[in-house]
Amino acid sequence: MGRSMINRLKISFNIFEAKAKVIFFVFLFFYILGLFTYSLSSYRTDDPIPEVKTISAKMRKEYRDFSALVRAGFFINNFPKLDLIKNITIVDAIIWFEYNKNELMLKTIEQFSIEDAKMLEKSSPKIRRYGDRMFVKYNVKFEVKTNVSFHKFPLEDHRLSIILKNDTVSAEELYFDDNVNALSFKIDDDIFISDWKIHSLQKISGYEPLFFDENQNRRVVNVPKAVFTINFMK
Repeated sequence: MGRSMINRLKISFNIFEAKAKVIFFVFLFFYILGLFTYSLSSYRTDDPIPEVKTISAKMRKEYRDFSALVRAGFFINNFPKLDLIKNITIVDAIIWFEYNKNELMLKTIEQFSIEDAKMLEKSSPKIRRYGDRMFVKYNVKFEVKTNVSFHKFPLEDHRLSIILKNDTVSAEELYFDDNVNALSFKIDDDIFISDWKIHSLQKISGYEPLFFDENQNRRVVNVPKAVFTINFMK
């Protein structure tokens, strides 16, 4: 009688232990699955966004009578090549500018460039005039590289930052308008990107100080820049 009771208790304990193990492993499985799903669904990247200094209210006041305020826009038609792992991207895009024709010459606008990029094609400017306003549009194709981090490979997402600049002038002569409705960044709605999807877009304009004299830090040129960033998810 005593042995029979002990055997029953042992069997009950073994069944309870087996059930507990099954429950534990099921919980562990769904916990790991949840972490993996979260890693795939949340945006995770260590890729930096290039920094630019914003034009302060004081600078706007100082530049008001001397600097041309330029609206700028960047529209991406397509990515003929997009390899974020090898850090090689070719962009087919439209870059446009709008400004007061009495404040700026077209040949100054034409000196724009893309930082850390190789220009493959650049059309002649398409120009429209609206009273005192000048609208200039270029079709461009360029190959660009950006800072890419692989610390979380292969689960990391990536950023592509395109830096529009004009280093033939200073911000005292020209700067890109950073008002909400001034700086424009858009991607074609029908664009197809294999293996990636666009999570969000960011844009900011301002300037970057260039200290060109190692002996005199006062000698500085504030290069006007606009940064257009695309956040890609796997």
